[in-house]
Parts: sequence; structure tokens; C-alpha cells
Amino acid sequence: MVEKFIAERSASDFHNSLEDFCNIKSSVERNNYNIIRAGDILLAHRCENIIGICVLHKHFHLLPDEILVRSRHDKCFLSIPRKFDAADRYRPVSWAFDLDSSQIFGIEYARFDGNDEDYPSTVVVESIMECLKQSDLAAFFGLVYMPWYEMSAEAFEYSDPALRASLVISRDQLRYPVRTEEFAQSVFAFEKRDGILAVTEKSKCPVYCLNCQPSTLLSPEICASEQSLDSIYDHMIRIANNFDPDAAP
Repeated sequence: MVEKFIAERSASDFHNSLEDFCNIKSSVERNNYNIIRAGDILLAHRCENIIGICVLHKHFHLLPDEILVRSRHDKCFLSIPRKFDAADRYRPVSWAFDLDSSQIFGIEYARFDGNDEDYPSTVVVESIMECLKQSDLAAFFGLVYMPWYEMSAEAFEYSDPALRASLVISRDQLRYPVRTEEFAQSVFAFEKRDGILAVTEKSKCPVYCLNCQPSTLLSPEICASEQSLDSIYDHMIRIANNFDPDAAP
């Protein structure tokens, strides 16, 4: 168990300092060379089967007393802010290295049900992060614990900045055809193909950002944390399936 990274306080300031995905998706750092370099670090730690690489970004702001909590909901992943409470014992499922404070922060958290035998140790997370830092990759890439990100096929993240909620939905749950080459990938998993490290193409956790728009100031009249997961899920499924991919930026 990674006791050190169990949420002890909100890291909302760090989360809010991350770039919006609509700005970061075309960054020069987001290239195949750097992605494979990050994957090589995972391979050196023998963690490529349980840890993936994410492009650090945000879709909305958090309040000072909030953390971003990920949950499974009807074959999807739903991420919404929750008021931080140390008693909840949330554990991070993604991590980032803050170059200013030289600290590792959890980006998204989840409540585990006990099926976490392969959850990475403190030493492993710190070692990988240090290697990313030494390779000048830590400002751009973070880590994800793949059991909380992987889908059976390509997945797409749809966010509602006003509601402050994100839904990761698989291709077969979308009612319209989507061409992955038209969207920016935000999460990468790795595998060996013919002895060469490569990004997985059809499984594990290729996640693409379906809608890219600037994060907005908080809307006090809309608060996902005060709604049930079912109502948030129904709302997100509805707007994701009303999204016009041909009109995407």
C-alpha cells in the first residue's frame, strides 16, 4: 500500500496550474520520441504492464478543499471533484511531479475495493518520477495506474467544464463513428512488438480527448459533487452522444 500518497490534503493549486488540454495537445513535447522515451523508463522499472503515461492537463478548476475522484460507472470512468476528507482514504490513480516544490502529487484519486495487489509502491513511483525529471519529461508527462484507465478498446474522454465532470467512454458506447486520428491522445500504454517498445493501439489504455475547450471559471449554480453519480452519468452520456465530431476543433 502506498500510504505516502494517500490524500492528506487537497493539491488543487497544483491541479489548477496545469495547462488546459486544448492548449497542450499540440505542444512540441507531445511527440512520438518523447512518448517512447517515457515508455522506456517504465520498461526499465518493469512497470509497463501496470503503469501508463499521461499528458498532464486539466479540463476544469478545483476548489481549495477538493480533489478529483475517479469512479467506475456502467463500463465507463467518471471523474468529478469531491470535498477532501482524510477519512475517505482515497488513493491516487495518477501522479505528477511538481518541479517548483519537488513534490509528487496525486492528480486523480479513487476508493479501492481491495483488488490492488499490483498497485505500485512508493519507491517505484518516486523512482520513475525522478527518471522523468532527469530526462526533462516530468513537466509534461505524469503516470497513471492502468487498471483505473484501461478499456477493452479505444476510449474517449468527454468533459463538461461547467458541470466539472469528465467521462471516459469506449468507442462502442458512442452512437456516431469516431476516427481516432482526428483527436489528440492523452494516455499511453506500452507493449513490446517484435522486440521493440511501442505504444499499444487497440487495448490497455489509449485514451483520446474528444472535446477540447478552455476551462472556465467555477459556476456556483452548477455543482457535480452535489448530484448523484447516476444523474451525472446520464447527463454526460447524453451530451457526449450529442457531440458533433465534425465540428470539433
